[in-house]
Amino acid sequence: SNRPGKTVLSHAEDLIDETQASIQALYESKEVTLQVDCDIPRSSKLLVEPKAIPNALIAILENALSVSQPHDTVQMRVSVDGKKLLIQIQDRGPGVASTIIDSLFEPFSTTSANGTGLGLSIAKNTIDAHRGTIAVENAKRGAIFKITLPIYSH
Repeated sequence: SNRPGKTVLSHAEDLIDETQASIQALYESKEVTLQVDCDIPRSSKLLVEPKAIPNALIAILENALSVSQPHDTVQMRVSVDGKKLLIQIQDRGPGVASTIIDSLFEPFSTTSANGTGLGLSIAKNTIDAHRGTIAVENAKRGAIFKITLPIYSH
């Protein structure tokens, strides 16, 4: 089923902190900087399956790391847009080839040996199950993943 299991009300900020804490060492080992800019009200809460959202974001951040060079920066910007949490993850890699950009979130769409294609498809399934959206576009340099998740309101 595509529905999350047991859901709990969580502060969005805590989920972002958990994501960063989980992946920080991996970024440091590759000498890539993860810059997190999270300027959201403490009242922003999400109804989520524990671990699911951090795991989805980690998959996207791992993908960003895999296309980064030492001394690059990956940015994760978190903001609130009305009733949605907006998370943008931007890398400085080569961008996504036009031939695969439409199938990027399908299992095994990428040819990379490190299996990031599967990670991205799992991330998309998680975000879909939480009634969110995920899209990717190429920037002047690198790719930007844009994720929205519904903010819980009574």
